[in-house]
Amino acid sequence: MCTSLAFIPFLAALTVSSGHQTMRLMRAAPSSASSVHATSQATSCGPVSCLGTRHRTSTVRMAESDWSSSPAATPFSDESVEVLLRYGPEAWLKRWSDSKTYDFDVNRVQRRYRISRALAEQEVNKLNSDPVGYIAAQTQQRQKDGPSESELLRPLTAKEKTLAIVWGGAALLLVAKIAVALVGEVIA
Repeated sequence: MCTSLAFIPFLAALTVSSGHQTMRLMRAAPSSASSVHATSQATSCGPVSCLGTRHRTSTVRMAESDWSSSPAATPFSDESVEVLLRYGPEAWLKRWSDSKTYDFDVNRVQRRYRISRALAEQEVNKLNSDPVGYIAAQTQQRQKDGPSESELLRPLTAKEKTLAIVWGGAALLLVAKIAVALVGEVIA
């Protein structure tokens, strides 16, 4: 199975499997020259670059930004907590554990579609939380035009964040109680 990935140029890594064939695209860590190199492994359809074309490699300059050192990049900032509550732990972890790559991906989406940083972050968070679902939801028109500012979700209020944290804590306690009860029955 050969899959063209031209519609997702901002994708950091993707694995597509079909039986025994696997294609993996990876972006290397930024070098001292502040560049990111797209590399690929050969598949049954030949070498594939990050833009989905054969026998070509792509080099993309990393935008210099101070976002990765800003308070918004910390794990418990308001923005990061909102990512955790809205998109889950995987998107949250990718946001702060590799903040330079996250910032690079956001800047690339923002430049490609000429959208606000908030909307670009939303798109990257969606991709990080569910890559297969995100890619499957892309239509050809959306791939071409990108997201519109009307798709930007409003920020969660303090009340919504508090309710989500309390609800999650209560669910965790319930699961822990059930686990303790089941272990008690197994031991007895």
